[in-house]
Amino acid sequence: MTTQTEITQRNHHRAVRFFWCFLIGATLVSLIGNITHAVLPYIPHVVIQIGAAAVPPIALLAAVHGIALAVRAGASGRVYCWAVSAVAAIGVGAFAVSFLALRDLMRVIGYSSAIGWMFPAIIDTTVAVSTMMLVALGDKPARRARPVTTSARTKIPTMQRLAQ
Repeated sequence: MTTQTEITQRNHHRAVRFFWCFLIGATLVSLIGNITHAVLPYIPHVVIQIGAAAVPPIALLAAVHGIALAVRAGASGRVYCWAVSAVAAIGVGAFAVSFLALRDLMRVIGYSSAIGWMFPAIIDTTVAVSTMMLVALGDKPARRARPVTTSARTKIPTMQRLAQ
């Protein structure tokens, strides 16, 4: 049988491993961006556009996953609040980049400017709602049933007490 302490330690190790990988990945993206900037005239622009379009939504997905892992590991306090705020900022940036790209795509395939914004609004709002709900659900993990003392001699588990 696995104890709560073992589960918490396992979740802590998973979160630490994830954030090391996240840091390494973000550093590599930064490094690749810096190198790309240095050799910009020699790289086809489509390659740069693909990278620039792919990074923000992947970064948001990874950041949301990291917050979920942090919650499972018991993260709380000021640093956790800053991390949630940073994920929100990543979300706003990813939304803006994605919205503009998808809106332009809709215009290129024939949608009018009046209608072209709807597709990215639907997609990006879905991402925003999912992100907010994952963070909200992670903030309030389900409570465990605890024994409730009814007298000095008798303890009745919460679920039994509720059934009575």
